[in-house]
Amino acid sequence: MLFTFLDNVFVQMAFFACLLASIPSGVVGSFVVVKRISFIAGSISHSVLGGMGFCLWLQRAQGFYWLDP
Repeated sequence: MLFTFLDNVFVQMAFFACLLASIPSGVVGSFVVVKRISFIAGSISHSVLGGMGFCLWLQRAQGFYWLDP
């Protein structure tokens, strides 16, 4: 049953993307813990939210409909 689930191309691409994202996430997470700079994780997440809001504003106010957060 698991192998039939993995026959779907979308699932394969999602699985591959998760594998690729896990390597740098593990490195950055270890670096943050060792250096005790957990505030950087909060600042990165808040800047991502700001970027998404800016993209939505560009879509609605300026007409950049091709820009999708």
